[in-house]
Amino acid sequence: MRWLSAVLFGVLIVGGAFNATAAAITSTAEEIVNDHSLTCMQALQAGINVSDEIIVGTLGELLAEKVVSTLDLELISEGINPLSKRMTAQSLEYQPIVEHIVKSVRVNSKHFSSVIKDLIDEVAREMTERSERQLRTKDKFVQLKFYQIQPGELNFAYRNHQYSGKRAHQFWFSNIPVTQWQYTMVMGKNPSWFNFGVGSMEVEIPVNRHDQVVKRTFLLPPNHPVEFLLYEDALSFIKKLNLLSDHDDPLIYRIIPDHKKNWHYDLPEWMEWEFVAHNRGAWTTPGQNITEENIGEFAWFEKNSNSQTHPVGELKPFLIDGKFPIYDVIGNVKTWVKEGFAVGISFNEPFENMHSDRVDYMASAKSSSIGIRLVTGPPR
Repeated sequence: MRWLSAVLFGVLIVGGAFNATAAAITSTAEEIVNDHSLTCMQALQAGINVSDEIIVGTLGELLAEKVVSTLDLELISEGINPLSKRMTAQSLEYQPIVEHIVKSVRVNSKHFSSVIKDLIDEVAREMTERSERQLRTKDKFVQLKFYQIQPGELNFAYRNHQYSGKRAHQFWFSNIPVTQWQYTMVMGKNPSWFNFGVGSMEVEIPVNRHDQVVKRTFLLPPNHPVEFLLYEDALSFIKKLNLLSDHDDPLIYRIIPDHKKNWHYDLPEWMEWEFVAHNRGAWTTPGQNITEENIGEFAWFEKNSNSQTHPVGELKPFLIDGKFPIYDVIGNVKTWVKEGFAVGISFNEPFENMHSDRVDYMASAKSSSIGIRLVTGPPR
């Protein structure tokens, strides 16, 4: 039952803030989630047949709010209201809705008992998978490292234009794009389109709520690049990261172990990105000698990505000055640059775009193809 799995996914993963999976539950069920004691009661009193989705959706909400347990579900499946003798304020509040569910079970005991037992079985399976995901959170999350890029001269052709110029100032360029874990640690939220699936796990992250730090559990693939954010979202992340730097907040060292006090972060300028992609001008094309045959060794792109992002740093890096490894310069996700557009190629683009169409999207765009990369340097 796909809708049953969807309900349980919300119950067990989204913590206390249960979000009834709208795509899986009927609109009537959504009304019940918003007003348990009134809408369902009215439906039953009016003689409206209560569907499986309504029963499971409501019980899912009660499970998420810890009004009932799986043992209580077994009693409900037998036509017994487990809240009838409980005198806590919470139990008294929800007694009527549970009573109406129990009445439905009694009317069609064989059918609804089976539905609720399916729910119990699904809870057990999800709890087992949840334990396995929690064990995997012991894996080390990827952290940001910055490499010093020395001044130099850059000459390259792009879209029938010749670009050239000198980089008079050195800068420090991040070895990887910003990951979902890193972004969520700073912002307390994760906008990414690819926030579940292969590699996803439950990660506990401190979130500031009303001047209080609370721990919230997120389901995400921690080492995948953050994406699906606007240019303005990227700037907001950088602003908050720089506030952490200004206050020498310990959090910044969890994300950037080699952070230097008072150093600020920013998006790279377009020419800074090109400067790295061309190895400080030593290469005439991004990633010298990358061809359609070997691009899969360096980049997640149309032919090897399976139409999704992948953990950063898994493929071969560009070696800047033959020693500094910079990963995912091309492939996986594009990156916003300071001028307000995105550069690079992403997981869903062909090889040809590396040379003909690597500058794309404007600041108003939001796409699962665009992420963030950072530069830094000492205060000027």
